Amino acid sequence: MNPNGMPPQAATRFQRGRRPDGPRTGPSRRRGRPVIAAVIGALALAPPANAQPLDPSRAAESLVRAGRATEALELLREEILRNPNDPRLLYNYGLAAYAAGNHGVARTAWKEVGEGADRSLIARSLFQLGNVEFKEGAAAKNIDADSRVAQLERAREYYLLARAARAGSANENNLRVTTSALVGLHLDVARPVIPHAERVIERERRNVGALRSCAERLEFAIRHLEGLLALEPEHAEAKALLERARELLAQIRLLLAQAAKQEFDARASKSTPQSPEKTPLGDEKRERDMDRQAAELAKRAEEVVGHYDRAMEARQPDEATRRERSEVQQSTSKMLADNAERHVAAAEKRERAPQQIDQLEQARARLGEALAFTPESQPVRQRKAEVEQRIESLAQRQAQEALQKAEAEKMPQKMIGPLTEARQDLTTAAEIDPGDRETQRLQRQVDARLAQAHEARGDEELASARQRASETPPQAIAHAEQAASDYGRAERLDKQGATRIEPKRAEALQQIDALRALLAKQNQANAKEDEAAQKAKLPDIPTDLRDVQFQMVPPNGRDRQRAALLDTKDAPVLRDW
Repeated sequence: MNPNGMPPQAATRFQRGRRPDGPRTGPSRRRGRPVIAAVIGALALAPPANAQPLDPSRAAESLVRAGRATEALELLREEILRNPNDPRLLYNYGLAAYAAGNHGVARTAWKEVGEGADRSLIARSLFQLGNVEFKEGAAAKNIDADSRVAQLERAREYYLLARAARAGSANENNLRVTTSALVGLHLDVARPVIPHAERVIERERRNVGALRSCAERLEFAIRHLEGLLALEPEHAEAKALLERARELLAQIRLLLAQAAKQEFDARASKSTPQSPEKTPLGDEKRERDMDRQAAELAKRAEEVVGHYDRAMEARQPDEATRRERSEVQQSTSKMLADNAERHVAAAEKRERAPQQIDQLEQARARLGEALAFTPESQPVRQRKAEVEQRIESLAQRQAQEALQKAEAEKMPQKMIGPLTEARQDLTTAAEIDPGDRETQRLQRQVDARLAQAHEARGDEELASARQRASETPPQAIAHAEQAASDYGRAERLDKQGATRIEPKRAEALQQIDALRALLAKQNQANAKEDEAAQKAKLPDIPTDLRDVQFQMVPPNGRDRQRAALLDTKDAPVLRDW
């Protein structure tokens, strides 16, 4: 006897019999096709040796065989409430639920049994879970093919787990049937796509919408064929269909690439030239429009090149295809390089170094995009290096000038703006050449000066907060918040001076809390004064008018309805319409 009181033979044996809903148990054939083994073999899996004639499992089995599965379900539910730790009852409860058509309850019961310790019941539960998934997947005719495939794949996974748990011959039969059903479903999806794609290529070569739709269908069919070959690697028809589908997909992608190239060429021919010789400088709105135009053309070109790349992945590209792809890359690279030159020319007309650096950064970005299309272009690569060198030089020169002014300035807080700009531009220069020692030296000096400037402004703002604390608390709070912000920036820029700056920041925060409390008290007092003043302005109601009620008769039916709705004198009457 095993721990559940069942004989060893019965604990692992699948009993055979007639299922209430039709198919026989065990491997069988109907009209030449295999049939899934039934789940309702016998409800009483393994009754205890001392079982009484009215054992609940046997009684439930009799009810199921008589077509009264709902009564069997109720009977077993009451028995489980009395014996909640008996996995045999829970397994049989799943069988009764399945026979009653309640697959959700059956699935839940068998999953719980599968998490137990009885290996025989675990194997049977996995087998039955596979049956549930198979039946639902086979019966689901109105859902898409991917969902049906997913359901049958879940059934197959359960059968494989049941095989590992040594479920028996019925499980092996169901595994073969499920695999066969999956193979057939994959083929049913893929077969009609091939002739459809051939017709599209022959008759609708210029219809971009039809080509895109056909490409999506071919990709869908290819996924199914690959899934089929994962189940049966030597399936000859699937291999042939997959090879043909990939060939047709490559042809359609090439047609899409050629159509996209024609559209790109048409847009490029109508666009305004980007070169500074043909484009006036100084009109910022026009320059933004030119940048937007360049960005749109670059995006289109990227899509065209992507079409060519996908077409060339699936087939050996010919010389014409390579040339078409190269033409798009070359023209786009030239357009982006011209856009970069326009920004370089615009930088020459700027007076301040930060503005020049902004323009050169735009040029650098465009040149980087041009290199993405033509990585082998040495002129573009060299021009990008020249622009980056100029950005570094300008950033270093701007930092030196800002440091000289800060050295001579008696009020450091006035240099926060110039020093912040210099720091940002030095960050850009450091990104270009992280190992440049001059840039690193200037960054340290600028950070030190900027920390002093923020600390000085924090001292000034804190002093203003103290002066205005009693007169105008809102303004004092604003000064104290600015002081706390400046002290925080100074701490981050000057780690060594943190011990000196932290007490000042703490004082600013304390000042903010005190001022907010003071402001709250003042607001509360003002609210009470306003309320008292409002009450003083209201005239007393004359004694002879206090009990007088005024009622206005609505002039029409709609107003009477609204008046009745808003009348809260009497409780509303609820009507059952």
